[in-house]
Amino acid sequence: MLQKPSILYFDDEVTCLDVFQQIFSDEYDVRVVATLAEARSALDAERIDIVISDQLMPETDGLTFLREVARLH
Repeated sequence: MLQKPSILYFDDEVTCLDVFQQIFSDEYDVRVVATLAEARSALDAERIDIVISDQLMPETDGLTFLREVARLH
């Protein structure tokens, strides 16, 4: 059996995380996180194929976060 591609979705709105997980979990191994610390921890803990981020969040903005991901992972 082939392993499903993994997606990390980072958003501070829990409702968006829930809907995303419901829609995509059949086709992808979905990880959802609501804080910057959770996002960093998930990326450090396992290989993630796709990273999706909300743009406007309290701790950071999506572009800054994705730049960090590109630099470190």
